[in-house]
Amino acid sequence: MQSQSLEALKAILIDRDTETGWQSVKHPDRRLQVNTEVANAVVAISKVTPLVTVWEDVHCIDADSMLTLETLAGRVGEAGILLLMSLRDDVTGSALPLECDVALQLRPLTEASCLRLLDTALGSDESLKAVKDIAIQKAAGNPLFLEEMVRELSETGVLKGERGHFTCLEGFRGAQVPVSIFGLIGNRIDRLSKSARDLLEAAAVIGPRFWFDILTTISGKSPETLDHDFRTLLDSGLVMHGRSERQFVFSHPLTHEVAYRRISRRRRLSLHGKVADAIEGRATGKLVDRDLQQLAYHTWEGRDWPRAVDYLLRAGRLALSKAANRSALEMFEKAARAAENLQNVPDALDAPDRLFEISLDTAAAAFALGDGQRYIESIRDAEELARSSNDSAQLAMAYSHLALYNWMSGKPIDADESATKAYELAKQSGDRNLEIHTLLRRGLTSQGRGHYRRSLEILLDALEPLAAGAEFERYGLAAPGAVLCKATIARDYAELGEFDRAIELGRAAKEASERSGDPFGIVFAYRELGIALLRQGDAKGARDVLNRGLEICAETDVGLLYPRMAGAAGSMHRHCAVTTRTASKTSSAPRRLVRR
Repeated sequence: MQSQSLEALKAILIDRDTETGWQSVKHPDRRLQVNTEVANAVVAISKVTPLVTVWEDVHCIDADSMLTLETLAGRVGEAGILLLMSLRDDVTGSALPLECDVALQLRPLTEASCLRLLDTALGSDESLKAVKDIAIQKAAGNPLFLEEMVRELSETGVLKGERGHFTCLEGFRGAQVPVSIFGLIGNRIDRLSKSARDLLEAAAVIGPRFWFDILTTISGKSPETLDHDFRTLLDSGLVMHGRSERQFVFSHPLTHEVAYRRISRRRRLSLHGKVADAIEGRATGKLVDRDLQQLAYHTWEGRDWPRAVDYLLRAGRLALSKAANRSALEMFEKAARAAENLQNVPDALDAPDRLFEISLDTAAAAFALGDGQRYIESIRDAEELARSSNDSAQLAMAYSHLALYNWMSGKPIDADESATKAYELAKQSGDRNLEIHTLLRRGLTSQGRGHYRRSLEILLDALEPLAAGAEFERYGLAAPGAVLCKATIARDYAELGEFDRAIELGRAAKEASERSGDPFGIVFAYRELGIALLRQGDAKGARDVLNRGLEICAETDVGLLYPRMAGAAGSMHRHCAVTTRTASKTSSAPRRLVRR
């Protein structure tokens, strides 16, 4: 097992709070390696003893966990492994995320099953008959309702005794039992003291899982009161210990939902703001990924528009850098709504500029997902904002993105015209980084028109300033500028027949992309190197590179490059097929002559 895999496994399985190992695993090959090692570890254990792995709430699973599950599912036949998955089919539509040998639909409990559950919880005393009849009628087969009703009647004195050995007071008619699970949980919360209720609500704002240090900060309670109230919450069964000593969880998602719903809007907004303050206060140095996501959530829910715009943008860009493009798009959509609200905030003079930033970021996420319609809408929004502010730098960026859209849409002349406009505006702005950005765009669009010499001249001029800057600087592009520049130059050389230079630059682009860990840059570099190898006649080398690039493209959310990568791979396979047929005919010719 590689050291990087050990590092990431440690972060996932042992040191969950720091996440440093997992954050270091950016390159898709390393991500796949981690999933492979998880599967290896599970298979190894199952060869010693039969193993059952339980995956709860698969309908909410994230992309990385889904990849791990699929990897493990593909190896079930190797040893004694049983995969158990639970999910809600009303959320996913109908189908399981992957094929299973047996699918069991959990229907509401039958009356007989409800009665058996109540017999176990209550006992068999004759006085309980009315309780059981009313419980079965109101529960409609929901076992949680039955459990909560037993707790409700026990805590209110209707039931006497202990679990499995209760008796019921005379005259019980069931009128005091709420008709819904929300009412039952709400009654439990109502029986807490006001101080304990306030603490529960503060915990609910933090989330279904919450950290005691954050709760301590936002509660405003003395240590003695805090300790007493929190012990009350633990004893009530509404919250329980989580995976670490200072982390706690609500006993059920519905418990959290009911507790959160009860909070007045004014207090809820205030508490979200306090949680955001507490997270910022405990951060020492750079915020970790989890903190950014939490801050984006709490500032958004707290309607703290200035901070919400900032944290949603940062969280979205972080997601975009990890190819979590759908999550990024959701963040940018919220950031746009927050920025619109920001215009109503006194002294918020930068709202138009933030909206421009968000439009470009939204375009970047849509571009990566292959959503051409959303991409062009965002670019048009950015162009309109730039024109209204008469900002040449912003207008240059808008034209640059429009050039990319036209290039991807097969409109090379329109793309080249937009890229030229962008470059002229960038020179007017005096922004050197923007000038580099538009230079790279011009090189790409010139290549798209078949002007390989001109593209080469433009991009070779850009290489020197790129080499002087940070290796992974993006310059507002979809991937690091150096990666895109080298890969595009490789294609120019390949089209001009200078194959040695093409392959040298293509390999340099591939290596740089792998160091950066950027999926878009990796796929782009693999494609251009593969095409250069194919042009040279190295069919095997081209096949290996293009097939791997196609796999990476499918494994990540780099949707817009998939057709181009698939087209390159298709050309390679056709070339290989023609070469094979030609070789076959050539090798059979002497035998035909002999037969004659």
